[in-house]
Amino acid sequence: MTGDVRVRAMHAEDVEAAAATLYEAFYDIHARHNFLPSLFPSVDSARAVISGLLDGRLARCFTAVAGGELVGSTFLTERGATAGIGPVSVAIGRQGGGVGRRLMEALIAAAGPTTSLRLTQSLFNTRSFALYHSLGFVPRDIVAWLEGGSLPTDTPPPAGTTVRPWSEADLPAVLRLDQELCGLDRAPDIASYRTSGRGWLAEQDGRLLGYVVVLGHRHPLCGPATARDEPTLRALLAAAASDAPGAEMRILVSQTSLLEWLRAAGYRVRFFDSFMVRGAWRPPAGATLLPWFPETF
Repeated sequence: MTGDVRVRAMHAEDVEAAAATLYEAFYDIHARHNFLPSLFPSVDSARAVISGLLDGRLARCFTAVAGGELVGSTFLTERGATAGIGPVSVAIGRQGGGVGRRLMEALIAAAGPTTSLRLTQSLFNTRSFALYHSLGFVPRDIVAWLEGGSLPTDTPPPAGTTVRPWSEADLPAVLRLDQELCGLDRAPDIASYRTSGRGWLAEQDGRLLGYVVVLGHRHPLCGPATARDEPTLRALLAAAASDAPGAEMRILVSQTSLLEWLRAAGYRVRFFDSFMVRGAWRPPAGATLLPWFPETF
């Protein structure tokens, strides 16, 4: 029953309960399908993501509350006319009772005039797929989460192209290229990556051709990355590999030759997600890696 469920904005005092629910819900579904560890391998990792979204004001954060207890949460990341949803979590004891639908309906209403709503969901979670599809989300591609590879760091860039670390002065050009190829305004995210991660860019005769971001050190995550063509992206990934060998990454499997190249370098698929869209969808141009947070841009 969902009559006792109320969806409201998340507050700072909700973070601990939301982190525990997020960790437990993801652990449970991944353990039942033998896909551990999940994207949130600990309560600490879940707390870090929620706190970053809430404190950094990178997303609108929502909770579902029943009887004074938090029973679910989700996040709406708005970038112009496009918005991303997730992660979505519902307390284990309340799953299957309509809490997830109440959360999703509240987010769809909150998105208002947004023309494109996006989310990713684990393909083994058929229950969530059915929910999202019933709400008008259509699968547009498959996301492969890749790990365990070793890219050749001597991969040469295309003739006349140089690859170098990015700097603060490069951000305006990075934003213009990103919007041109991906059709998104990711200015808040890329500014955040600049301060919290490392980046490289490729250029030719002063023209920016692509960029890549790496987050973390102990367990590095590669992405987002955007380039005008696949050879340039390969050179960027090789540069990133020299700093962060074996970094995990997420790609759209419709990029078949890029996937083959990464598989040849030893990368294996950890699991697949469905990339679902409600409304307008324009596939990114060039060659790309998906970001980790927000996960749908």
